[in-house]
Amino acid sequence: MAPPKSPWNKNAAKHGTPAKPPKGEEKPVSIDYTEVQNDEIEVLRAIYMDDFENVETKGAWSKTSDRAFRIRIKAPSDEDTCMVLSVKFTATYPKTLPLLSIESTSNVDQTTQKKLDGLLKLNPKELLGEVMIYELTVAMQETLEDATQLRQQLQKEKEAVPSLEEERAVQEAAASKLAQQQGEELLRKQREEKAEEERVLQQMLDEEISRRKGLKRRSKPLVASVTSLMDGMYQLLYDRAS
Repeated sequence: MAPPKSPWNKNAAKHGTPAKPPKGEEKPVSIDYTEVQNDEIEVLRAIYMDDFENVETKGAWSKTSDRAFRIRIKAPSDEDTCMVLSVKFTATYPKTLPLLSIESTSNVDQTTQKKLDGLLKLNPKELLGEVMIYELTVAMQETLEDATQLRQQLQKEKEAVPSLEEERAVQEAAASKLAQQQGEELLRKQREEKAEEERVLQQMLDEEISRRKGLKRRSKPLVASVTSLMDGMYQLLYDRAS
C-alpha cells in the first residue's frame, strides 16, 4: 500500500504548531498530544495492517499506558529482507522525540545495518515537531530495497560468470580442433609429396635400368658405372623413405 508521503499534513494546523498570531494577540497554545498520537497510530495501523503490532506498556509510577508499537518493514521486491522498528511515544511527542530502536533485522548486511542506524539517529531530529514515524518507515523501506536490488544484481553477475567460462571453453575446444585438423591436413600433404617424389625417382630408375639393359655390355667399367648409379639411386630412395 502506498499512501501519500505525509498523511498528516492536512492536520498540521490542528496538531502542529499554528501560525504565530499578530503581536499583542498571543495566546497559549494547547496541544492534545494524546489525540495527535492516536491519530498517527490509526493511520500507521491502516497502512501496515498485519505488520503493525500495538504494545501496551505502563510507566512505573503511572496508571496510564504509554503508546508503544512495532512495525515490520519489508523490502518491496523481497519480503525476506526486513526489519522491526520499535516505537514508544513520549508524553509530549511530536514536540519531543519518540523512543526508537531497531529490534531485529533479517537478510540485512552490515553496510545496510549502518545506514538504518544512521537514519534512526539523524532523521528524527530533522522531523522534530512533526509526526514522523511514517516518514522514517518509508526511508528505511527504501534503504532495504536499495540493498535488495544491489544484492540481486550481484547475484545475476555471479551467475553469469559460469556461462562466460563455458563459452570460453567451447571456443578453446573449437580452436584446438581446428588446429588438429590443420596439422593432419599438413601431414597428409607432406606424405603425398614424399610419395610422389619416390614414384618419380622409381620411374627414373626403372627407365635407366631398361635403357642400360638395351645396351650391350662393352666393358666392366660400364657395368660398374651402372651398378654405382643404381646403388646411388637406391640409397637416395632409402634416405627419403627414412
